[in-house]
Amino acid sequence: MPTGSGKLFTIINYFNKFLAKDEKVLFLNSFVCLAEQTRFLLSQSLSERQYTVETIYNLEKPDKSDDLNMIDEYDYMVIELEDFLNKQLLLDSIYQKFTGIIIGLYSAPT
Repeated sequence: MPTGSGKLFTIINYFNKFLAKDEKVLFLNSFVCLAEQTRFLLSQSLSERQYTVETIYNLEKPDKSDDLNMIDEYDYMVIELEDFLNKQLLLDSIYQKFTGIIIGLYSAPT
């Protein structure tokens, strides 16, 4: 879907309707501004214990390597696929360690 067409609203509405109270979602964003926007939108519909918003750059930092080990506490992970175009090693690490459902979003050109 093109930028601005409602991908984030769609996935938030899905989780608002179907996410169980004991399930957790990890949203990975590439930019702090997108992470903040995501966090704000999520705060309108989900409880704080149901979601975490993180930037992929934080996961790449050596002092944050333990964060990758903690991703298995989430039931869902939402990623922007374009963020991982040049980050194959990070994506492979996530795929190897995450046992939940990964939802990949992609912004197609209009």
